[in-house]
Amino acid sequence: MTVRNALAQLGKFAVLGAFLLCFTSVSAPSASAQDGDWVEIGRGRNYIEYQQGSEFRQEIFGGPIFTQADNGDWVSYIFEDLGDRYVVQHPHASVKFFDYYTEVWTEHFENVLIYNDQWKVESWQTNKWKDVGFWGIVRSHEIVSDNEIRLIRAGETTIGQRREIYTFRRGSPVKIRIEQTCDSAQTIRFSWRPSGIVAATEKTHKDDENRKSHLAYYDNENDWVGTLAWFDELEVVENIDVVCDTHAQGRKATVTFGSFEVGGGGTAVLDPTETFYSTANDGYLWDYSASYSSAHDSSSAYDITSTTTTFTVGQKFTGTYFVYRGFVFFDTSSLPDNAVITSATLSLRGEANFSDDDFDVVVQIGENYDAENIYPHDPLQLGDYNYTHYSDNLGSFNTADFVNAYHHIALSDNADNWIDKQGITKFCLRSKNDIDSIPPTGYEYVGFSASEKSSQQPKLMISYYTKPLKALSPLCEDQTNPIKLTILTPRFNAIFNTDNASRKGDKVYIDVGTSENGFNMWSSGWTDITDIDNNTRSENVIYNGSTLSRGTTYHWRIKFKDNENDVYDWSDSQTFKINQPPTCSITAPPDGYAADIDEGIGFASSASDNDGDSLTYHWDFGDLAGTSSEQNPSYSYGSAGDYTATLYVSDGYEDSATASIIVSVGGGAPPPPPPGNGAPGWPAIPPPGEIVRDIVEPEKNVLFVPLFGIGPLTINPLIILIAITLIARHKKKKASGIMWACLLAIGFLIFFGSRLV
Repeated sequence: MTVRNALAQLGKFAVLGAFLLCFTSVSAPSASAQDGDWVEIGRGRNYIEYQQGSEFRQEIFGGPIFTQADNGDWVSYIFEDLGDRYVVQHPHASVKFFDYYTEVWTEHFENVLIYNDQWKVESWQTNKWKDVGFWGIVRSHEIVSDNEIRLIRAGETTIGQRREIYTFRRGSPVKIRIEQTCDSAQTIRFSWRPSGIVAATEKTHKDDENRKSHLAYYDNENDWVGTLAWFDELEVVENIDVVCDTHAQGRKATVTFGSFEVGGGGTAVLDPTETFYSTANDGYLWDYSASYSSAHDSSSAYDITSTTTTFTVGQKFTGTYFVYRGFVFFDTSSLPDNAVITSATLSLRGEANFSDDDFDVVVQIGENYDAENIYPHDPLQLGDYNYTHYSDNLGSFNTADFVNAYHHIALSDNADNWIDKQGITKFCLRSKNDIDSIPPTGYEYVGFSASEKSSQQPKLMISYYTKPLKALSPLCEDQTNPIKLTILTPRFNAIFNTDNASRKGDKVYIDVGTSENGFNMWSSGWTDITDIDNNTRSENVIYNGSTLSRGTTYHWRIKFKDNENDVYDWSDSQTFKINQPPTCSITAPPDGYAADIDEGIGFASSASDNDGDSLTYHWDFGDLAGTSSEQNPSYSYGSAGDYTATLYVSDGYEDSATASIIVSVGGGAPPPPPPGNGAPGWPAIPPPGEIVRDIVEPEKNVLFVPLFGIGPLTINPLIILIAITLIARHKKKKASGIMWACLLAIGFLIFFGSRLV
């Protein structure tokens, strides 16, 4: 094969490789700078060809690889379900999607590419990597629109469930996403195994930092026929390894990405296309003055530049001081809310270096970023120039290394704090001398490609894994972190939270313990609940562990399992505390105290509450008349007797604590009054109209009305009845009906007559 023919075919092949593999950066063997300059010899829709002596290189644009026909018209995919496989046809290639692997082929080339790939997941076990397998595979597809389709493989592995998602979208590269759920804590890595590439030799090439960046394939004449590249992924996934060998159907490579440490119930995601491109609002703000402090410290820029193909960062002095501050914006709202970001890289393509002296380009973020995310505004405002709005050093590079290519700035490890998963991630780019307020003595500024250069715009590459969505709004006794529970068997519930509307929560698991990380009191195990939809609160589950102690703060958490047996993440740790009731005692007067009638008695009490609650007091002095809400009241009794004085103390949560004493007034209990008829043991009959205690219901007072009596003489109606009966029998006459009626009436009056209220 001649070099010219190889290059002719290579233009198509490079587009195909980038389209299929989602790898969209430089994809050719590099040559040393000493060999001379690279000269552009051709340019296509998606690539540029270069020549350096006898070496050739083709650079794939960093932007989307368009799916277009040769005439430039848009072309949609063609999809077929053939039972044992799916087939997706494109203008440049066709894909067969089987259960275990994918085949890709093209009719445009002869003996250049017959290709299939497999993804493996490996777990670190007993000091070696072990394939976790993949079985019970179910293929499915989702037609998102006329221009987008997703092919999905889902199945089981030895460590949990796995999904592979291939997204074909018009105007974009194929997106390959691998999700591996780990039922228990694991260290895993992903392994990509492409094979079937027809070529005589392959070479592994490295980037400037000696990292393996791509494989280049050559035919028998040592002409380059193709490349498999993963350059972008170098910046977001560490520990890439490449092994090449022969295969019955062509050359084969194994590329491993990892490793990920995943907690139990967590999910690791390898998503090589999570690259975000700067929005159209990127640009720079600048000011100038004869005074450096005026130009540097100004609260507002002289001008905004956000519509050109480049933006400027740095300072310069030409007799007048100029300060340039750059800004880039990335729409990162597509990241899952439960994404755990492991690394992030900002890539800026160098456009021009005007520096007399080298300096650091520093990446900063706006003030109160995690709370407000105001600065810089999107789109830019003149006030965004004010340097007091920005802080931190997320990463930097020195202009001594400046080239007209991408500069990859590895950002700091706490990316979760400043990557906005719901909106726009924003960065301010400044010279380190600008940050340190060091005036320039000459030219100290550089230019970068802006979003208007669609193939060279700034990009943000993010690596992450997803944690299962956690239970929301956990409640104990329908309260958040209650501290005054009054029962020893509390109830727990939470809101089921899923990103799959077809799933239902059907089990919960609850842990309770004495510390945030020590759930030693009770683990419920998986407990069935009534199926609930997303964003729905579960039914209560009652505590059934070791006896809880009052006054102890307990920690608890809850998680869900859905009807597909997927386990979700623990809720945030919660607390509860069981109330301690108050204690009390009467300290004065002493129990059995003897008091005179109408004596002012000083009552005193002592009460405490271990929870520090405010206490209320209630006294009942036992004479049916006197009460008090004071802690230490004074009280006098108006008549003689033995009285029980009772104190009630409440903290507002529990039944009251109580204490009682006996107070003996006027010599104590009076002797029984003489009975009305003078007979010993008979109760005294009060005078008519006196208020007395009911003999049936002693807690009531009643008005006494005698049945018969004149003055102190009272006649018992029963005696009259007996007398009438004896007289009637004596005369041998039966008692008449009238007499029996009188008898019943007298009996009624005997029982109720003395109880008229």
